[in-house]
Amino acid sequence: MDQPQTEKSQEILRSAFQKHQDGHFSEAIALYKQILDENPLHFDALHLTSLAASQSNQYLLALKMAKKAIEVQYNVAAAHNSLGIALQNLDQYDDAINSYKIALKLEPDLLDALYNLGNAYLAQGAFSQAIDYYEKVTRIQPNHENALLNLGISQHELGNYRMAIQSFDLIIQQNPTSAHAFFNRGLALQRLLEFQQALIDYERALIFDSKHIEAASHRAEVMGLMGQI
Repeated sequence: MDQPQTEKSQEILRSAFQKHQDGHFSEAIALYKQILDENPLHFDALHLTSLAASQSNQYLLALKMAKKAIEVQYNVAAAHNSLGIALQNLDQYDDAINSYKIALKLEPDLLDALYNLGNAYLAQGAFSQAIDYYEKVTRIQPNHENALLNLGISQHELGNYRMAIQSFDLIIQQNPTSAHAFFNRGLALQRLLEFQQALIDYERALIFDSKHIEAASHRAEVMGLMGQI
């Protein structure tokens, strides 16, 4: 927060940010608006409104506020990342990718932008590019569970099943109750015709998420292939 602020606006911002952290996004946005009513160029209130709006699925508002934040302070990488999030949620992937790349030009190791860029490429089916960015994330934060999961999914999509399994193994080592990791490892094992191990992983996925429809479906499929039903 580097712009002049009244004591009142500072107090409102602290309260708003606490609401934001607690997941009370509508209340936080209302408080940020109070600050913006007094100072429409308040960067933190603009940027944080964009984040809270994205987190509450108000993507048009998120887009609008991120653009305004960037107009106020262009050289803040996090604001470009927030713009990318809004654009990506509006299915504007090329523009989102451009925003993430601007963020990374300003701050090359910005973890969120690296991860989000990987997600944007994954959503477009550009699996090799997605892998590049997920690997950058895991070099900075080796236990980043979502990056490891999506890295494995991307490897799987390219037919690199053993490499995919390595990523899922890393997740399971740190989170032995990850239904997503067990399910996706099961898929890779099934592709490798290792049906018994795939069946075990589908069953583990269902233990940790009994409503995992895909795990139940693939479990039945593998049991059929093994002649058990």
